[in-house]
Amino acid sequence: MRRSGFTLLEITIVMGLAILVYSLIAYITVQMNVSVRHTEAGYKRKKETIEAAELLRWQLRCLYAEVPEGANVKTVPASRIHPAALKNAFFYGKRGTQTDRAFLTFKTTYFPKGFANPGAAEVSFTILEDSSGRVDEDRLNSFIDSSFEKGAVNGDGSAKAKSRPEKTLAGVQNSENSGVYLAYRQFPWADPLGLHEEADLSEAPWQVLSYEVIGINAEYSDDAEIWQQEWTSPRTVPKWIKITFILRTGEPLVFIAAPAAKSARW
Repeated sequence: MRRSGFTLLEITIVMGLAILVYSLIAYITVQMNVSVRHTEAGYKRKKETIEAAELLRWQLRCLYAEVPEGANVKTVPASRIHPAALKNAFFYGKRGTQTDRAFLTFKTTYFPKGFANPGAAEVSFTILEDSSGRVDEDRLNSFIDSSFEKGAVNGDGSAKAKSRPEKTLAGVQNSENSGVYLAYRQFPWADPLGLHEEADLSEAPWQVLSYEVIGINAEYSDDAEIWQQEWTSPRTVPKWIKITFILRTGEPLVFIAAPAAKSARW
């Protein structure tokens, strides 16, 4: 009497096909996951760039061009040293010693979330570079790897042990002091004697605003036709300011701001 069933060859073929199908599914799932992480990281970087542009645009829009009556050297600490071009100035913009590294400093009444709001204070923007020279792709890869580990699970559905602490893109960028970045600083007050130089100051340390922005150029005009690359006239404010962000990836971001101090109306 012949028994019904599968031969060893048939079982082997079926198992081989099953393993092949599961391998293909696992490979596609992993690739999709990595692609999603890359897209998410790219989105965060673009969002960071737009937020930086909006911050600068609104701070220029809310430019503070007032000097308190009776302001003199007795109203501020003796350590405050102002070069001639910055004394009694509301706004100051100059080209950097390197290409695409302009320096802007001015007084404003608009401040980002997470920063103290003193009512009016001096803020500055420029491009800085760390000495280590690592590029942004290293941070992006670290962010992707850590995000992928965060969602990894074992075959039984339990979470896999992580080989390093969880990170976010912002955490990676701010914890690893490397690369070229758009820097921002905010003073705790609006100095009545004028503005400050680009040099590091303990009361207003430079902070990372965006690693996606690797260059900044500024042009100034009073008629939107003739533009100049520096604005060093004390106690005057340009009517139009054109800002160009040089991005690590993609085309430059260009926008124009009109300080309210020179506008016909708010």
